[in-house]
Order: sequence, then C-alpha cells, then structure tokens
Amino acid sequence: MVAPCTRSDPIRIEARGAIVGGRLQTNPDWTQVLARAEGYADFGELQAAYDRLHGLPWEGQLIRWNPLLAEFRAQWPLIEKPPDPSHSGADPPDTE
Repeated sequence: MVAPCTRSDPIRIEARGAIVGGRLQTNPDWTQVLARAEGYADFGELQAAYDRLHGLPWEGQLIRWNPLLAEFRAQWPLIEKPPDPSHSGADPPDTE
C-alpha cells in the first residue's frame, strides 16, 4: 500500500509532554490520540516505553499520512525468474 505523506514535523517526547514543531502540546486529548496511534494505552505508557527504549528526551519525525488516497500496487516484482543460462537469447540458424 502506498499512501501519500501529508505532513512531517519534528517531535520531541520528554517528561513534561510532547513538543511538535517547536510547540508544547498542552491538550491531553492530542497526546492521547498520539499514544493510541503508536499502539499505547495512554501517553504515560508511551513516555515510559520511549524512556526505556531510547531514553528521554527522544527526538524524531511525526509523519502524517492520508489513507484515503492510498493505492495498492506492487513496487517491484515479488518473484523474479532468473534467466535460463542455456538460452543465449537468439535462435540458432537452421542446419538443413
């Protein structure tokens, strides 16, 4: 699946909260949505996991996607048959 990126902002997770694009996110609903989107029950659980895995403060990119514009397509052949080494690509001339 290929979905276009609609926005990318720097994010910093720290003990006092999340800073996105240089602004501290003070709305607890926003941090709760972020935590759930990342697979955590709440923002406190996300902070604890990031602290354990990476150490706080953690800095990265918050990437937003538009799933409504997603396309399903193969980006490369999944199975590629190797060329037959016994066939040079040209047919031999008739010998009759």
